[in-house]
Amino acid sequence: MSPLTRTDLLSLEQYAEQRNEFRARVMEHKKSRRVAIGEHATLYFEDALTMQYQVQEMLRIERIFEVDAIQDELEVYNPLIPAGESLFLRKFVLGIKAQANSKTSRDRLCLRRPTVLRTLRNHLFAALHNSLSDSTPT
Repeated sequence: MSPLTRTDLLSLEQYAEQRNEFRARVMEHKKSRRVAIGEHATLYFEDALTMQYQVQEMLRIERIFEVDAIQDELEVYNPLIPAGESLFLRKFVLGIKAQANSKTSRDRLCLRRPTVLRTLRNHLFAALHNSLSDSTPT
């Protein structure tokens, strides 16, 4: 995937007009980039479209419109876009409710290696396939 450039981004005005539709499209796209491992662990993989959304949101929130400041944001987020056949894991979320019995929590959190690896492998292949077929930024 190619790094993002200023031409891939919408102006603040354009983004304000298109934000709801763009956000809905990105949220739907992100579903295929999320891998649940067991009940309590989730991996999130990024691509050019998810990073474009992140940059657009940062520009909007911080009201950035100067060329140099936009380039600074791109330099921060472009390294998070996978290159070639690589994947970039941006976030690993581990969620478990506190239990009075810590042994119960430990047992629920325990992820058996073969199950984790099998699940991860299957989802990674699907995410990579989706990424290569439909992640061109607009």
